[in-house]
Amino acid sequence: AEDNPDLLKAKISLALLAFKKGNRKESLDIINTVLEMDSSKVSQLIPQLDYIVRNSVELAPYVLEIYDTIPSETIDPFILNFAKAEAFTLSGDYKNAALYYTKCFETKPDQVDKIVKGFQRILEKKEDLSFVHFALGKIYLKTGEISGGLEHLRKANELDPNLYDTVIHILYELVRKLPHESLVIDELLKVLMLKGAYEQVITECEDAIEKLPKEKTGRIYLMHGHASLEKGLLKQASLSIVHALDIDESFASDALKLLKRATGIDKNNVVVKYGLA
Repeated sequence: AEDNPDLLKAKISLALLAFKKGNRKESLDIINTVLEMDSSKVSQLIPQLDYIVRNSVELAPYVLEIYDTIPSETIDPFILNFAKAEAFTLSGDYKNAALYYTKCFETKPDQVDKIVKGFQRILEKKEDLSFVHFALGKIYLKTGEISGGLEHLRKANELDPNLYDTVIHILYELVRKLPHESLVIDELLKVLMLKGAYEQVITECEDAIEKLPKEKTGRIYLMHGHASLEKGLLKQASLSIVHALDIDESFASDALKLLKRATGIDKNNVVVKYGLA
């Protein structure tokens, strides 16, 4: 009779009933007898509990409490962490949900699609959560989805400017790993510009110009010009902006705006006038 799945369901129903009557302790005791009886029943317990949370969100804290009593050696950690992440998501505790989805990725990176869907479900409910974009961005980068990863990191940064330094650190690491990936270099330069780290921008641009093929350097010359302008280096700024235009004429309107600013600063600079000609 102990192997009877209906018995397991009956015990869970009893536990729920006790809980609804307010007998929290009795409720957890009933569940614990299931675990003590046969710890292999745990894996059958989770789908039942998951079903409960989906149908009665107000029971999420209770289900999470049960998840916490499950001895970790009795179950695949991915299954338990994923169940916790889902319960946290349903109960609106997105911070913990993100934490547990991240743990899931650490234990089973091959389940990335399932984990990403979990993050996306959170963003469907509330899309302005910097920590969710940040965690998701890092997962994308680890799986080689550079463009998606950068997009989520950018979003995280917009929502929480305190993340600037951490994001810059991640981008530097990425540039080291992928020295010729212009997407990453562009993103690093953008973030440094937003932070106002103009000297760093100038240095990074000069490095990038040396290692990238010429046709990829238009935007980098433009950034170099912009950062130089912010530092008051008008001659250097103008030369870089004009150079950006030589490489790629599609930057004309951005270049013109910058050159106009430069002439506003210094009416007599010949190089600036040449750029505007």
